[in-house]
Amino acid sequence: VNPPAVPKIKQKIIELRAEAVTPYANGSCVAVQGGTVVHASCTWRCGNIEENMIPLTVDFRHKASASGSIPSTILRRETRAPNEAETLASRAVDRALRPRFGSASKLEAIAVSILVQSYDEEHDPIALATNAASAAVSLAEVPGWLGPLGCFRFDENGLNLLLAGNIERGCLSLELGSNGQLTDAEIVNAMSHALDASAKLALAQQELVSQVLSCVDKTKIPEKEDAMNDLVQTAMTAVEREHNEQLRALFAGELLSRTELQSKVSRGLVQTTVFEQAIQTAIKALDDYGNIEQVSDQVKKIAANHAVEKCAREAMVRAIHITGRRVDGRKLNELRPLSALADVFPEVSRTHGSGNFARGETRVLATATLDAPPRPRPIDLDTEAHAVRLQHERWRCTTPPRRPARGVLARHADDLEPTSQLTEAFKPRIDHLESNNSQSILESEKKVLLDGPRRFLLHYEFPASATGAATQASSERRAIGHGALAERAISAVFPSFEQWPYSVRVNAQVLASNGSSSMAAVCASSLALYDSGVPIREHVAGISVGAVQGQLLLDLNGTEDHFGDMDFKIAGTRRRVTAAQLDVKQSAGVPLSQLKKALSMATSARVEIIDTMLNVRVRKLTKFHIQDSEPNNSESPFILLSPEDEEKSDSHTKWMQLQIPRVTPKPYAPRVERLIFEVARLPDLIGPRGVTLREIERKYACSLDTTIDGEVLIFARNAANVKAARAHVSEIVADVQTGDRLSGVIVDVREYGSLVRLLRSREGLLHISEYKGAPETPETLSIGDSVEVIVIGIDPILGSLKLSRRSRATPTKQRPFVPSTRQQKLQGRSPPPPSPSPSKKIDNKKAAVAPVR
Repeated sequence: VNPPAVPKIKQKIIELRAEAVTPYANGSCVAVQGGTVVHASCTWRCGNIEENMIPLTVDFRHKASASGSIPSTILRRETRAPNEAETLASRAVDRALRPRFGSASKLEAIAVSILVQSYDEEHDPIALATNAASAAVSLAEVPGWLGPLGCFRFDENGLNLLLAGNIERGCLSLELGSNGQLTDAEIVNAMSHALDASAKLALAQQELVSQVLSCVDKTKIPEKEDAMNDLVQTAMTAVEREHNEQLRALFAGELLSRTELQSKVSRGLVQTTVFEQAIQTAIKALDDYGNIEQVSDQVKKIAANHAVEKCAREAMVRAIHITGRRVDGRKLNELRPLSALADVFPEVSRTHGSGNFARGETRVLATATLDAPPRPRPIDLDTEAHAVRLQHERWRCTTPPRRPARGVLARHADDLEPTSQLTEAFKPRIDHLESNNSQSILESEKKVLLDGPRRFLLHYEFPASATGAATQASSERRAIGHGALAERAISAVFPSFEQWPYSVRVNAQVLASNGSSSMAAVCASSLALYDSGVPIREHVAGISVGAVQGQLLLDLNGTEDHFGDMDFKIAGTRRRVTAAQLDVKQSAGVPLSQLKKALSMATSARVEIIDTMLNVRVRKLTKFHIQDSEPNNSESPFILLSPEDEEKSDSHTKWMQLQIPRVTPKPYAPRVERLIFEVARLPDLIGPRGVTLREIERKYACSLDTTIDGEVLIFARNAANVKAARAHVSEIVADVQTGDRLSGVIVDVREYGSLVRLLRSREGLLHISEYKGAPETPETLSIGDSVEVIVIGIDPILGSLKLSRRSRATPTKQRPFVPSTRQQKLQGRSPPPPSPSPSKKIDNKKAAVAPVR
């Protein structure tokens, strides 16, 4: 069934077909757009669960056959567990569907299976999967389902937006990735366009469902008899009658002091006590309720928990509207206390960069690690070139398009002299990176994906100790999703390859969590990048904005996140948004006007957070050690420092503000140098079958990456090895000019002169007339002799060198490496004019140049 109301998007019609591909499923739908085909099915089962949550599970799979390929694994088949991209796609669909389940107390399980059957690398399978899943759930007639929703992806002008909405233009979920150069007004306009398209898609699904269900015999669908709603209402009446004032006082902060309100543990103990009393009251009311003998004690407990949760949410709403204060005593637009620290570990530590950021009781520690630039590699058909990976790479924006580095200057560091040409390129830029609005993120990310892996990675970890729980760690799907959001936020300001030829991995570990740990991970990661010397354009900060019945709340804590209506995570620079994600709990969605206010509120909060991050101080310890001044006379191998010792240690600590990224990486960080040379010298550098290249890597414990454009990247674990390898490579690929004085070795002696090998790969003719009779020059030369020669001419066709040992040729200062003409142009310098020819004419017959061997 193809409803006529389906909108045309990108000149391709989206078709929704109610096909019975899986006849035993409760509902199934196939979505088609161009050459992309996605099938979704839904199955559900009635029952009662103890937790007050929706038992929804979404499984998104994209087989290699959908892209016309065979997996490149050993067994030549896909792995059982979903990969990272499939996990992110499953979370995106789950986030859109979950708000539309109004009451799922009668459901034990809801399973939505999505399979990408075909992918044309043009149309988004994730948006199609969300539309197909919504139609499948609607066709399955799941109890508590409040109607279909539409999903649309907006990908233009550096903005990638995946938005789901209902027919009433209420936003149900949102995922945003930006290049960091769009204003809030432009983002809001894109949201409005996506909401209009989503409403049309939801309306098309509603028409499809009405046409299909009108042909279905309703007698074949069993009716599920459920009395859970009556039990919950009875329990809520008892709780409101007995504990209404107590719950209001709890959320108004009247049961605790000002200091205790700031503590999650103190509030949790009081909240647990109040909730347990309310649950006992609800269970007692259900025992006295008539016609309930057949209800088990477990069902009564489930109904009581649901009732207390609803009463607590209503009590928090009343407390906020009456007092204007929140659970922890803050104002509605007030941030929790902020603290930031960079260079967390001692100076002798091997970490390349670290940052610690705390907002209230939420604290995240991030470490940055530098490594060799990614090597181009063959396409992995199973994971890397997998179409679903390609789709998620586009909105994660993990690597910006390569663009020429110009205007590379140091902020507030004019007095710092670069130690090398590479250090100059490492300095941060003042101006913003150029944006290529004509090229979409999808097209640029396709090129990056085919060229090699990502240069910037951010991994998020949430151990059980972050909440004080003696259980296993949290779900891996949640950690993958939060890491992808933080990575997408910072990627917009990550430097180009020309500015920073490293690959960087940031590991953000949550030390303590009381709400919005993912946004704290963004702040800590930005501090770690500053500390490691990565020249990101500017700091990136994140903040969450919540809502309770239309009232916006800034910087959500754990309690407000649990009982609130939405969680809008917004990350970006001072004035621009780079990434956002919206989680909604209310079935009606969030209106566009509320999203606009949330963006404005988040902008002012990011300015305050970034100001705190710019005032961070970096510790620089001297060689003073307390344990050296006072020997340890005890048998214990440890030394306990008294407060006086700590003050003494702090007096020997140097501090500096880290307002710009470090000019050079830390001593234990690896080094990368980039060398550009003439393409004709590339065979000399590689050698026969790569012998020369491998010998340099073995000798200096480094790695060399060459390109066909005449560029080599030298990577080593320390600066000394990089310097030695650079000198060796420079001798091989150096561009010799007339007037250069070089050292060489005699490799052959002829009757008319000698052949001299220079710079490991060049040879020239030292004619007999250019050294016979010269001062302090022997009359004869032998093979293996070392000689100092001067370049007096270069053959314009063969490139052969004419050498001399006579002092009449004015020598220039000896230099091991002269940049090529191409390299000088790339550096913005004009090549030097050619040296004048010698005043004395040379007899062409006597000065004939032997062919280079």
